[in-house]
Amino acid sequence: PARTASYADLLAGKRLERRVDRQAPLTPATGFTVMGRHAARVDAVARVTGKAVYSQDVSVPGMLFAKVLRPPSYGAELVSLNAAAAETWPGVVGVIHEGRLAAVLAENDEAAEMGARLVRATWNEVPNSSGRWEIAQLLQETDVESVTTQEAGSLEDGFKSAAHTLESIYLIPYISNAPMEPRAAVAAWSGDRLTVWAGSQRPFGVRDDLARALNIDEANIRVISPEVGGGFGGKSIYPAAIEAARLAKVAGKPVRVAYTRAEETTWATFRPAAIIQVKSGFKADGTLVAWQSHALHAAKDRAMIGRRGSETPYAVENIEVTVAAAKGPAPAGSFRSLGGAVNHFAREVHMDEIAAAVGADPVEYRLRQLPDARYRRVLEAAADRFGWVAGGTPSGQGQGVAIGLDVGSYAAICVGLDIQGTEVTVKKVTAAVDCGQIVNPDGVVNQIEGSVVMGLGSALYEAIEVEGGRVLNANWSRYRLPRMTNVPQIESVLVDNPEIPSTGAGEPAFVPVAPACSNAVFDLTKRRIRELPIVRQL
Repeated sequence: PARTASYADLLAGKRLERRVDRQAPLTPATGFTVMGRHAARVDAVARVTGKAVYSQDVSVPGMLFAKVLRPPSYGAELVSLNAAAAETWPGVVGVIHEGRLAAVLAENDEAAEMGARLVRATWNEVPNSSGRWEIAQLLQETDVESVTTQEAGSLEDGFKSAAHTLESIYLIPYISNAPMEPRAAVAAWSGDRLTVWAGSQRPFGVRDDLARALNIDEANIRVISPEVGGGFGGKSIYPAAIEAARLAKVAGKPVRVAYTRAEETTWATFRPAAIIQVKSGFKADGTLVAWQSHALHAAKDRAMIGRRGSETPYAVENIEVTVAAAKGPAPAGSFRSLGGAVNHFAREVHMDEIAAAVGADPVEYRLRQLPDARYRRVLEAAADRFGWVAGGTPSGQGQGVAIGLDVGSYAAICVGLDIQGTEVTVKKVTAAVDCGQIVNPDGVVNQIEGSVVMGLGSALYEAIEVEGGRVLNANWSRYRLPRMTNVPQIESVLVDNPEIPSTGAGEPAFVPVAPACSNAVFDLTKRRIRELPIVRQL
């Protein structure tokens, strides 16, 4: 006899009802038996042993391998192609050219790659250039619309009452999401029904995108999302799925499109470059009386990308914070914390500049200006566990601090570093996070450690180089990321808050890392870093 049965079979012909008592008491946190205790991830073993299936691993019977012909630069249009040599290469099945999509189909990746090299393509390139100076010039644009995210009092009155004013500009480059796994998708048609395997963060969104691109009902589309292999916001958009579906339709067979590392870097999206102006007014003891901040993020199609984290948590009666977006030279999109880390960098470095100007200790100075008890709690916890050496800056200790707020969670980071020549060695990072009620402490620690390492990359090394519409450092041989040897001692301090609903742990520890590193460099060298990445400024 069968030893298994589906829930549907067990419920056949039955109706289950239970009255809900709206007055039923909730179990207090002290009575929890699972939440709040360390628990290993159920998928951890599969991931570390190679059993987990990622989109690059997906294979279906009869599948063809595609190599899409990519433009040589952003905005280039395909004028013509000659595929005669490619079509004779062993293993090449054919070459498809449909509108703006052209690809070589083959029996394996190697044959597809070689076939693509043999295609003689003519492109019409758009003259363009990009770099730091183009980003800086965005400040002069007049067609961008600013959004005010924080406003109170009178800036004019505030600056008139100030004993000192300080004005600085902060520059942040484009950086890559740099997922461990480049995008890959497999598409298979069965009549008018489509199945796509794509390691996307938003499979339902990919289904919507496919329906629009192919002009078919989304009810006829099934999207299967294997392990994502790192996304950080970037794999929300998944053009490989559409490319695979279009090619499979023409070929009449399942088709796989897999990005190389260079394709992933070039044809995905970047965290937008940004330029932020901050002007502050303060009394002789550093008490803030005026704060004016204007951020311009190079992401015209995502006008709200710069809002996150733009507001200051520090007490100031006269304030105006605005964000704006303008079209930049490279494709921009989602990134861990969106624009939050960028806005935090400018604000937290500027706060250190004020502290240094009045001879105040950076931790004590922040505590004086912070009315929010949760902010104060994480800052005190981080400084205490780190062993912060109090005193005016620069102290020569190489210690830096910054605070952050993202997805409703509070964080404070203390960094200890050293510098030899142009090489920065981060020795110790202490991160305190308050994400409300903690469900799984082990998961929170994992997220904090991952955020810190990723934050170190964006702070110290990472910057996309674009010239003439071409990405110059698309491979990891030239795009520097933190290696195992760059990972410092990381201490996570979990500030449990069981009376407050859980909020996210995946992003708050990321946003203060870059300003904490910049502030530590100043503390060690008396040199103020207002442009990322730090190693390029030394």
